[in-house]
Amino acid sequence: MSFRLRPAAGRDVTDLHSLATSLSARGFLTLPSEPRGLKQLVGLSEKSFSGKLEDPDQGEYLFVLEDLEKQKVIGCSLIVARHGTPSSPHLYFEVLEVQKASPHLKKVFKHQILRMRLDAEGRTELGGLIVDPAYR
Repeated sequence: MSFRLRPAAGRDVTDLHSLATSLSARGFLTLPSEPRGLKQLVGLSEKSFSGKLEDPDQGEYLFVLEDLEKQKVIGCSLIVARHGTPSSPHLYFEVLEVQKASPHLKKVFKHQILRMRLDAEGRTELGGLIVDPAYR
């Protein structure tokens, strides 16, 4: 078997759609499951690789793993140049452990607080890691 890792191209949308809608891909937010969204992602990726984006921080680089003998995309990964910007912050939850003393009960209570946070100065993110189950 021979494989090649390369940037995604328009011709890969059908194979990417099969990967995105496979049972193993459920829950991956970085790979759209509808063809229109995949075409947009591939287009953004092509612009990112060509250096034609006005803001390189908005780049998304979609890679595909191709089975050369079958000429079929059997896996993919995505690099998001910057996950979390002022116009599109990364939202997440933080769990805090809190201790609170009750002087009249002479006891310390411990509990957790769930706090929503955002990051507008994000880092690079790796996502969309999907491999066709037959190749695992």
